[in-house]
Parts: sequence; C-alpha cells; structure tokens
Amino acid sequence: MKNPLVAAVCCALLACSSGGNAKIIHPELQFVQLKGPAEQNYPTGDIEVQYGIRIANRSSEPITLRRIQLRSVGLGGPYRLQTRTYFFERVIQPEKFEDVTFWAKAVAESDGMANDARAPVTVRAVVFFSSPAGGFRNVLTQMLEQTGPLGGPR
Repeated sequence: MKNPLVAAVCCALLACSSGGNAKIIHPELQFVQLKGPAEQNYPTGDIEVQYGIRIANRSSEPITLRRIQLRSVGLGGPYRLQTRTYFFERVIQPEKFEDVTFWAKAVAESDGMANDARAPVTVRAVVFFSSPAGGFRNVLTQMLEQTGPLGGPR
C-alpha cells in the first residue's frame, strides 16, 4: 500500500516538473549604453550609467523580463560597473518588442582628458525571463563604444 502511494506521488511530481522543460524561442536582445561619463562631464567616483535593452519576443508565448545581472569585463575604459542585479516585471507579448531603460551603478576612474576616457567598456549581462513554458536566461557580452565632446564616436 505504501509503495503505490509513493510511486503515484513521484509520477505526479515528474509530470508537473516536465512542463518547465518545454522549448521556447529565446528573444533577440540589443543592448546599448544611452548615457555614460561623457554626457555627465566625466565625473570621477560613484556615477550611474543609463542602459537600454530592446527585447524582441519571437515566440508564440508571452515572456516576462524578471531581472538583469550586470558586470564589467576586463580592464580599461572610463568606468567599471558595480556587479549588481536589477529587477523588472516587464511582459513582452508574442511577436512584439519592448524597449527597457535603466540606470546602473558604476565607478568612474578617469577624467575626460585621460587616455582611456573614450576606450570601450565591455559589459556582461545575464538576462532572466519567465514564460508559460518555464524560466530561461540569455547571456550576452557587449563592447560599448564611448563618445565624447572632443572626438565624437570612436
């Protein structure tokens, strides 16, 4: 009597967990820096950098942006990101796209006259989503060119 009950519970748990393994088409992501040190007159110390991410949902299910984890990769550039997680609750409908902007904490390490003031900054973003088919994440690494009043885009 005890064994059939345990078997039935195990089967029920397996059936529930298999729904999260369904395949979903991952969204297309475009990640950009909107405002950085140049737009803030090259401050030093703690700053905020504004980013934008365009999320194009190519699946037939709605997806929800839950969080983005950011960190700097490598050395150099006018700032380094403080590794942090930013939380969202943004639903992207099937076959639609959403533009999301947010500010991230960073530390500016050079002024506008420094050699690396216009050097690119490389950012690693882990973007977490949920959907009716289960949760998933996309990882991207983006080299972000810096602009400045003296030379314009690199």
